[in-house]
Amino acid sequence: MQSKNDQAKIFCKTGMQLLGLKKTEEALNYFNAAIELNPQHAESYSGKGSCLINLEKAEEALNCFNAAIFLKPDVAEFFNNKSCALLKLERFYESLECADKAIELKQSFFQAYCNKILSLSSLKRYEELIKYADIAIDLNPEFIQLYKIKASALFQLKKYEESKVFFKKAKDLEFMQK
Repeated sequence: MQSKNDQAKIFCKTGMQLLGLKKTEEALNYFNAAIELNPQHAESYSGKGSCLINLEKAEEALNCFNAAIFLKPDVAEFFNNKSCALLKLERFYESLECADKAIELKQSFFQAYCNKILSLSSLKRYEELIKYADIAIDLNPEFIQLYKIKASALFQLKKYEESKVFFKKAKDLEFMQK
């Protein structure tokens, strides 16, 4: 017979698989069951939070990510997920702090750099955005949106020629990926 903790892990894993298949409501049921079996299972709170983000319930998701972080404060993914929820809530300074914490915990965390860049863009901090866009591009040079965001930031800074270069890179990448 399996322990409640082992059952919670299985439910959480199933929830993650369902979430990956975009079966959000079903996944949410598994995460809730996992939390009921083991209220100390941080990954289940994070998974539940991800479901809630997909269901446009960012405030509830934030509570789940806070619970996950409380239980395991050294997991970069939890801070990144919290950053996502804060972006949805347009709490950009807090989102930036969480993205920074995720990067501190995991220096090559591409998605955390993306959240940082989105926060910086919303805060109109274009010089910083460019610096972190370069890092993110180094981590994932095929991600077209980064070139567009960097080009837009350069345009905002009136660096029109540089901006054109990055818009062209984005266009070239789009063409190559078709």
